[in-house]
Amino acid sequence: MAMSSASSRSEPRLLDAATGAAGWRLILAPELPPEAPPERLAVFAGRLARLVGPAQAAAALAPASAAWKLALLPAAQIVQARLLSKRARFHQLAALRLLADAGIGGVVIKGFDFAHRLYDDPLDRIGEDLDLLLRPADLAPAVRRLEAAGWRFGQQKLPPWGSIARASIRPLRSPDGATMIDLHLAADEWPLPRALPTEYLFDTAERFACEELTLLAPRPEDSLLLLVSNLGKDKFGPFGIRKLVDAALLLRRRKIGPDAVAARACAARLDRPLRTLCGLLRRLGLGLEAWPGEPRCEAFSTLLAEVQGLSQEPPTGLSLVRREVALCADWRVAAGRNLRRFAGLLRLKRQDAVSGFS
Repeated sequence: MAMSSASSRSEPRLLDAATGAAGWRLILAPELPPEAPPERLAVFAGRLARLVGPAQAAAALAPASAAWKLALLPAAQIVQARLLSKRARFHQLAALRLLADAGIGGVVIKGFDFAHRLYDDPLDRIGEDLDLLLRPADLAPAVRRLEAAGWRFGQQKLPPWGSIARASIRPLRSPDGATMIDLHLAADEWPLPRALPTEYLFDTAERFACEELTLLAPRPEDSLLLLVSNLGKDKFGPFGIRKLVDAALLLRRRKIGPDAVAARACAARLDRPLRTLCGLLRRLGLGLEAWPGEPRCEAFSTLLAEVQGLSQEPPTGLSLVRREVALCADWRVAAGRNLRRFAGLLRLKRQDAVSGFS
């Protein structure tokens, strides 16, 4: 849901600091009175909607909007977004039923899980794709079952070095193109499996009812660590704002002990992005006194300004390298990823036709 080029040129790169701070406070501390006039808060809401979608933006702002009688987003925009979510959810549930009928069970992760267990209405958070963690033995039967029902592997736009991902296969798109399903063999890229291997996630998964289905999803603390992994991998870029909102709501609405998460983050070499996430949420207004402290570096100050101001532009060049090393990844993780990118450049984008990994 990117901004148009004309819109990008007509707006400043960042919201002013006061508006950004006031907007985030509506999400993280909705019980406190607004610190900016409604017209400035509406500017924040509009930019947030471009990054996370109108339905999720409205849901995140809903408690403050109800408490302080604010109407920050056009109602028609929210209705349209929810209609698209309804269509995507219909096909995602159809895929889960197909697999269940074939005796294939998985663990739903990320957006689909959050939509049904964190948000008041799943249509507020349903994304374009369904992420489903499978045991290795179930991968081929799942693909055959979905392909027989008309789901097809789609084409992907790859970076110059090709794909370096190994946690999931190339997404399958629904027959009408409304949604995709990402079949995972690991919840996220290395090094997350050091702390959250697939069998552990199956063994510790929580059950929840979704229409007539009984589905599995990770425990809240494991979902938080998965968000940390995702955000670090994406360099806390602008479209990670959606995950930042998820993390904030997860910490507000679920009892999650910091010690267990910090220990697993250390085991997975994710302590650096965990500190970055906690530092951002703390500085934006969420009380996280017992959680790890924020990084002390210029890169964090720059990132904080971008998140607070809802920047729509990803970091590039040397600033991206600095951010990855300082905030997003253990040096061994960063080195491994960049070596694989370099190897991809040397192979001149030769694709692996056997594994199908995306």
